[in-house]
Amino acid sequence: MVQIQVLPETIANQIAAGEVVERPASIVKELVENALDGGATRIDIEIENGGLDYIAVSDNGCGMSPEDAELAFLRHATSKLRTAADLFCISSLGFRGEALPSIASVAEVELTTRQPANDMGYRVKIRGGQRLDSSPWGTPPGTQVIVRELFYNTPARHKFLKSPVAEAGRVRDLVVRLALTAPDVAFRLTQDGRIVLETPGNAKLGDAILAIFGREVIEQLIPVQRETAELTITGLISRPELTRNNRRDQVFIINGRLVQCRSLSVVMQEAYRSLLPGGRHPLAFLQLSLPHNMVDVNVHPAKIEVRLSEERQISAIVLRTLRDTLQQEATVAVAATARLPEETSPTVRSSSDHTLPRYVPEASEPGPSVAPDREPAVPISFYQHKQAPVPAIAETVTEIVEPETRPVSQPYKILGQALASYIVIEREGGLWVVDQHAAHERIIYEQLIAQPGGRTVNQLLVPYTFTVSGQEAGVLENAHAELANVGFEVEHFGGNTWALRSLPDVYRGRFKPDEFFDLLADWSDGWDGLKADEKRERVLIRSACAGAIKAGQRLHTVEMVELLDQLWHCDLPFTCPHGRPIALQFSSEQLFRLFHP
Repeated sequence: MVQIQVLPETIANQIAAGEVVERPASIVKELVENALDGGATRIDIEIENGGLDYIAVSDNGCGMSPEDAELAFLRHATSKLRTAADLFCISSLGFRGEALPSIASVAEVELTTRQPANDMGYRVKIRGGQRLDSSPWGTPPGTQVIVRELFYNTPARHKFLKSPVAEAGRVRDLVVRLALTAPDVAFRLTQDGRIVLETPGNAKLGDAILAIFGREVIEQLIPVQRETAELTITGLISRPELTRNNRRDQVFIINGRLVQCRSLSVVMQEAYRSLLPGGRHPLAFLQLSLPHNMVDVNVHPAKIEVRLSEERQISAIVLRTLRDTLQQEATVAVAATARLPEETSPTVRSSSDHTLPRYVPEASEPGPSVAPDREPAVPISFYQHKQAPVPAIAETVTEIVEPETRPVSQPYKILGQALASYIVIEREGGLWVVDQHAAHERIIYEQLIAQPGGRTVNQLLVPYTFTVSGQEAGVLENAHAELANVGFEVEHFGGNTWALRSLPDVYRGRFKPDEFFDLLADWSDGWDGLKADEKRERVLIRSACAGAIKAGQRLHTVEMVELLDQLWHCDLPFTCPHGRPIALQFSSEQLFRLFHP
């Protein structure tokens, strides 16, 4: 008895539709990508009831001939592939040849299209996979696809959809991302008769972001640019002050295709390590261009995920680019400037210049009789300890990167210390309030991670001994190398007793040996559940916090000058290692508005 049978075409199409058409947003994605492939410079999307009742995508692209309009609804029909080899060098967005037949199998679809050279267009109408009508039709140049009554014949799928409001939100989020992939295309999204999104289509990514997110966001973004022989990286990333509680506003585009790429998300998180509080994420709009044969876009039915043939090397280049961008921003931005030696300082320029503050004492203020007990403040490399080796992909390339230059110096004046916790300074054009503890945390953190293994330590004349619990002993045994790398030399003294023999030199006497036990207690909380890099990061951050100047500690002027001098020379002085801001700036205009609302 034969039990295997070939499914009818309509059922096979409905099964195939499950791979491509999950919800209204899936349809919008497929249709918009086809419009982009068709050379459209304007795309209008309309939805009603979250897209459950009505979806229309209209474009002004190249259109189709009547013959192609008929063939477009056949499974595996495509104009973008000719041979199997084409699958490994795909340059178009839509290529599977399944979108239209899959959509038409679970909805009513009406396609009208016209090529600019033709006087008359053509219309094809299909419902549930069955052709209802096809005939010449009057229509503007381009293509319009209307989808009605989604999943009318598959109620099981319909019930798994969210509410119309939630589905409309998914469509809007998708159109935002698609508009950012093609800033040279004008997008408009209309929801239940109301325009909710519109972009200019002038090929400027910043203007598209401005139209979508507003001026407050665009003013907090930093341009990213790096070009090699095989890889080009462009886009915008946010300053550490601008964050989100999720990764929704991280948009990754590879060869013009909106993609989900876990490796890029991990790279983004690593680039902002120690700059953001826990649970916060930066904004990013990054475009990567590389040879099409290095990108496999045929790994997901909806073409969302991609696979890179040299993922590790590409990730290393992207990480280095993001870190360089943040460090260069720290060099030129007013929140991340450094004091140059006064004898080499050129003439002060206007406050609109990106310049480095240098301390200028009042005429009546005596200079320090003794130089601060510290090493000269010099720039240090924040990422030196984990600098990725130059990958093979970049060995034969010429990188186009702006040369890193230090801006000229500009004077600042210390007004004093507020609440024994904040340093208040005046710089031409503004007022600054610096959190002394956060600033010193950042300084110590960068000093601790610079030149691992080669740092100097302060040996204790008498080792400090302490007794620990089993959990704390496990931390000491497991993190012995990390602690030694920071400057804490500990050894087992027998039983539950351990001995601390040295402290990090950067503490300069501000840390008492008995405080190490408190540090250990902090480290041990949830230690076993952490990854190796998370354990190391916890040791570094808590060590920096423990040795930093505390809130409530009175500082002399010379101490404030020393602290600011070292802060300005940090690579990334945006935030403390916990992600809290170090300084607040008030321009003269902002202060004026406070008093003249």
